[in-house]
Amino acid sequence: MIQYADNNVGMDFYCYPTNLECNIELKFTDDIPPDYIDLKIKFSQKLKAENHSGGFLTFSDTSNNSQIKTILQAPLIKDQSGTVSYNSKLKLQEVLDEDEYIIRVAFDPEYTKTGNTVYCALEMRREKAADNTIYSKQNLLNTYLKNFSVIGNSSMHGTGRTMMRFNFTSTYELDADDIISASYSVYNMTHGSDAAFELIEMSEQWSSSMGNWTNQYKTGETVAFTETSDAILNFDITEEAKKWCADKTGEMEVIGLMLKACNEDQNQSNIILTNDNSLYYSVTVIHLK
Repeated sequence: MIQYADNNVGMDFYCYPTNLECNIELKFTDDIPPDYIDLKIKFSQKLKAENHSGGFLTFSDTSNNSQIKTILQAPLIKDQSGTVSYNSKLKLQEVLDEDEYIIRVAFDPEYTKTGNTVYCALEMRREKAADNTIYSKQNLLNTYLKNFSVIGNSSMHGTGRTMMRFNFTSTYELDADDIISASYSVYNMTHGSDAAFELIEMSEQWSSSMGNWTNQYKTGETVAFTETSDAILNFDITEEAKKWCADKTGEMEVIGLMLKACNEDQNQSNIILTNDNSLYYSVTVIHLK
């Protein structure tokens, strides 16, 4: 359960809960609008809450701290013009009980101007062994728990790249000869102008939770390339999927691929929704004989 728990005036607050997230609409009305909201969250069981430097909260089983039950993401916010900010902050403000908390969502001040309306989604999901994004300016741990990546070159993060794994062989035990085609697609939230991306082979092992830029991971050849202004980035990974399935050791698939911008010298970056963001699920499609 999520409730508005703040005495702040100066804005109209609308909340639209779903099973995966809580969509919030805020209209700032005062001359000096508030730049944060406090929300009360109550769970159906006792959980241990923890702040993370990556800007998200985890809620773990009190009897087993390593088992993350829920991850609460700092929301992406969007104004009426469609401009997106990923600079909002999420903080555990107060523990009311072992199943009840006050969290604070602090917004980018540029978005809290009088008369402005912003939309944000607080996403809750379970932990997954998933992608990991590394940044040249921020050696953040547990970025794999975030639901978006900043790919390219940005002033805040520096160069951003995402490493990813697939499970064609480990889970589905597919045979290379049975694959007709395979593709991978993700959503570019900052689409609108042409941007070029590539998937390249990883050449060594990496860790979802501990990997960072200083590791300087070795990479191999380009697997797939796309240049588009569309929202959906689609990559043909047919040949790579066949190589993974032909490798009976499973090591090639575990090492996986890296998603990066083709030109990382420019001050240009894109927000790519990863880790099954509820706004758009990352999709892998395989056609079999």
